[in-house]
Amino acid sequence: MPRQRTTKAIAQRIELDYLKKSHPFRSAMFWSVVLAPILAALWLAAVWSSQGDRVFQSGPVSEKHALFADDCLQCHVPWEGTPDTKCLRCHTVEIHQPVERFTPSCVGCHFEHKDRSLLSKTSDRHCAQCHKDLKTTGGASEFDDSIVSFDSGHPQFDVIAENRSDPGSLALNHAAHMKPGLEGKDGKVTLRCESCHVADSSGGYMLPVSYEKHCKDCHPLELGMILPGEVVPHEEIQVVDGFVRGRLARLVAEKPELLQQAAGDGDGNSRRRRRRRGQSEPETAVTTDAWLKQQISGVEAILWKKGCGTCHDLVGKPELPLISPTKVPDRWFGHAFFAHKSHRALTCTACHTEAGTSKKSSDVLLAPIQTCLTCHSKTGGAQSACSQCHTYHRRPDVIRLEGTMGINPLRVGKWDEFDQSAPAEAPVTGP
Repeated sequence: MPRQRTTKAIAQRIELDYLKKSHPFRSAMFWSVVLAPILAALWLAAVWSSQGDRVFQSGPVSEKHALFADDCLQCHVPWEGTPDTKCLRCHTVEIHQPVERFTPSCVGCHFEHKDRSLLSKTSDRHCAQCHKDLKTTGGASEFDDSIVSFDSGHPQFDVIAENRSDPGSLALNHAAHMKPGLEGKDGKVTLRCESCHVADSSGGYMLPVSYEKHCKDCHPLELGMILPGEVVPHEEIQVVDGFVRGRLARLVAEKPELLQQAAGDGDGNSRRRRRRRGQSEPETAVTTDAWLKQQISGVEAILWKKGCGTCHDLVGKPELPLISPTKVPDRWFGHAFFAHKSHRALTCTACHTEAGTSKKSSDVLLAPIQTCLTCHSKTGGAQSACSQCHTYHRRPDVIRLEGTMGINPLRVGKWDEFDQSAPAEAPVTGP
């Protein structure tokens, strides 16, 4: 027969004082619970005594803010975070767009305590929160209204999309200048792009092409056969005219025999007829003024046409024309910036593909967006963040160069000591 088991009999088998007996596992758990917070508190106290407020920082302060890295109150308000007013004490910013519907806070885009890099490098999502479905407070926007990133929704560059022409009035044939074996000052030369296009000190943009530096050796403004080898300055027409008049006046003063030579230079047929008739050659006196007038007219006619007129657009009176403004653009992208030095590993024609074949000055030789996307995309590997080319804050028309505080208040965070009497406006026109 099966054994009879009752609940009472089973309960009597349970050891009711089990938890009262000592056990290594239970002892370890008990002391872990007791000692863990004590040790944590001791560790925090030790770190606090050695590092102070830095124990609460989530990472290093950026280089721009390293001056007051140990003073949290420079930027933070206890239990509130970092309001924009803290940033605006040092940073003057312009509104992004007058018709924007949303203005993010400073710390909404610029994250401190992440690393020591530039705070201006922000994520595309901050831009896309408006530009992926762009709306304004009134009127139509001049920008595309559905841009997520450079390789998602970004339109073709305006200058390419609108098929703009270069507004400059200078005549230049790139193809002719890139031929090998051109005649130079000291023999045959083969020009490269950098022979004329030189970057500025920042490496971002190209300096304007200068006649004195880049053109003069191959294209001298010569005075002509009367003064072979001598050149006129590359200046305004009036300056060149004065130079020609002064140089020819000195020439005839140094060589008065030029007047006698001019007197004997009559009409060739008339001289032959006089010789057949046995008549003597009459000498017609040529005055200095008459000689100068004739020479100036001849020299300048050639100089204006074959010198200045080779590159410049001349208007007005033929004898003393005016040079049209060159109007060569210094920047093509009005809403973006570019750095040539970041692309120095490439040949110029890798991006400016039509430079070697362009024959018209009106050609705009900028690379289209497809060329940029070859590298600046998710598949290309190069960075393609919005902040690589764009800035959220517009450059102010006037930059204040006088602040409101001294060195010590700035370093130690004594904001109540900064000079309240400083002028509210001390504008200096920016570059």
